[in-house]
Parts: sequence; C-alpha cells; structure tokens
Amino acid sequence: ATIVDAENRSRQTLFLGLLVSAGLLVTLAAAMMFSTDARSSRSRYRSLFEGSNDAVFVIDVDGNYVEANLAACDLVGYSRDELIKMTNADLRDEDTSPPIHEVRTAWTHGGTLELGLRHRNGTVVPVELAVSPITIDGARKWVLGIARDLTERNETLGALRESLTR
Repeated sequence: ATIVDAENRSRQTLFLGLLVSAGLLVTLAAAMMFSTDARSSRSRYRSLFEGSNDAVFVIDVDGNYVEANLAACDLVGYSRDELIKMTNADLRDEDTSPPIHEVRTAWTHGGTLELGLRHRNGTVVPVELAVSPITIDGARKWVLGIARDLTERNETLGALRESLTR
C-alpha cells in the first residue's frame, strides 16, 4: 500500500511491515537483489568447485592452502580443515617433483607440472598439476591448482613398456 504524506508530499510504502520512502524502497530492493545474486553466485561457484572430478586447491602466495574441494581432500587423505592448516611444502614430494624453481615459475606464470603429492598414509600420488596465478587489482593473491591423479595412467604405461620389452 502506498501512502502520500500530505504535509511533506512524499510517497511512502508499506514494506515488510515498515513505512518507508520510495527512495529507501528502491535501495532496499537493490540490496536484496544484489544479496540474492551474490548468494546465487556463491552457490554456483561452490557447486562447480565441489562438483569437479579433479582435485582443486587454492594456495596463497606464501604457499598456504586456503581452499580445497572434496576431490583434493580424497586425493591426499586429509580433511579440508586439516589441509587449510598446511602448506604446499607439507604435501609436495621432493623426490618425485621438479626442482622448486620450476614450481615457482609455474606459480608465477601458470603452467602444467607433473609432481608427487604425499598422501596422509605415506604413499606418493603422482599428479599432473595445472597451475594458474590469480591476480586481483594487479597483485597476485592466490594460485589455483587443479590436480589429476596419474596413478592409473602410469601403471598402464608401465605395463605397456613391460610388454614391449618381452
């Protein structure tokens, strides 16, 4: 219901049980629409992030894990809460990974690496890691890493090589 205040000649509307001016109503409606869009956007992001079959890690510039999806947690055997208390050095297996300068180059410029990640149970999981730096306002804030388990591929290649050498 719209009410016209005869004294001030301003229009007021009953909104959620409150009497508000038309200007405030527009502001409230815009805020609600933005809030709904932001929630919807966060929900879509979370669905894409969690729905990925590949492990997705977000790491800050100091090498700390700040986010990981369920596939990432499964890949390394740690919960999300445990992972976000760890650094990339905690998981990267130095014996099966490229030299650290190659890793840093990929972090800075993007690229793909093959390396080993240490699982909670002590085994090393070979992965292909696609790395993309995330820059906000001109400053590199995070690194997005998408890892694919290469265990099955490597076993198949090993069996193929063995069969060819017989």
